[in-house]
Amino acid sequence: MARTIGDLATNGTDFDHLAEAVRGAVTTPHVKSTALAKALEPAANRFGSPDGTALLLALLKTAGYNPPKGVEPLSNEQGRIFREAWIAGVTKHYPGEPKPGYVAPWEDTPDWERESAAAVYDQVRAFVEVSEGSTSKLSREQKGRFVALCWIAQIYRHIPDPKPSYVADWNDLPAWQRETDADIFERIEGLS
Repeated sequence: MARTIGDLATNGTDFDHLAEAVRGAVTTPHVKSTALAKALEPAANRFGSPDGTALLLALLKTAGYNPPKGVEPLSNEQGRIFREAWIAGVTKHYPGEPKPGYVAPWEDTPDWERESAAAVYDQVRAFVEVSEGSTSKLSREQKGRFVALCWIAQIYRHIPDPKPSYVADWNDLPAWQRETDADIFERIEGLS
């Protein structure tokens, strides 16, 4: 099924028809959204998306896909987008050599961090959507603060007694982390 979607995407199928095909594929048992995202990767630029995952999310949004209650088949991809934006920000802004955990790939990220990344992605996306795109008028600092606060809430959710540095207020965060949080917001905002 993923191969068929990839063929449709690269062989000229228009966006709306591709969206309907993807919607059908994602609801087919045993078809993994990660496989669909990978199959869409070669066509991402054609549709103005940075990668296959972003294209998959855009197609499903266009098709009006709403997962059944209690099912979040895309949270893994959304968390992965968040994590990739984090790693890109750390790589760009961190002074010197970052700690290995800061740049560990998605597959090596602890489950609680994956879940948190997906949750914060969803919070940012919802904020952008209910603001009808007006978040573009926010400053980078305001965008970064939003990500930081959402992340702190996830820390408290998963760690009963976190270290103070894990829940530091915005002004106490290092500059590289503030810049990275703003980058994360803007990456998600660009996909919404």
